[in-house]
Amino acid sequence: MPTDRLASGVRRLHAYAAEAGRDGAAIEVAPQLVLCVDRDPERAVERFTASQAYEHLVSLRKSTLKGIELGSYTSQNLIGTPEQIIERVNRLAEAGATQLAGMIVVANTTDEMREQMRIFAAEVLPAFAEESA
Repeated sequence: MPTDRLASGVRRLHAYAAEAGRDGAAIEVAPQLVLCVDRDPERAVERFTASQAYEHLVSLRKSTLKGIELGSYTSQNLIGTPEQIIERVNRLAEAGATQLAGMIVVANTTDEMREQMRIFAAEVLPAFAEESA
């Protein structure tokens, strides 16, 4: 989901909550995302587009993802370098996301999974350490 659409949805959610006498800020907004991190941005995209996760998305083009441009999927998920992912997380937070769920980590082998986990832990998580402390 593009961040402008997320922000619009969060504003509507908060308005609906206020109409119901609830505090909209108390409602968690947790987009579910695909994670594919690599120090080389092209390699991250290549890894993603060669994955079973991507093939699954292609299979959904006639139903759930009807009308969605798959090319935009890479820019709307956590796919890219650590710096790109940090930027994306910050944009999602500005749009109103309160938590993020990396539902699918793109990896074809356990070594690839470990490599991504190491990069994510060493280079992405520290950017948000103060917020979680």
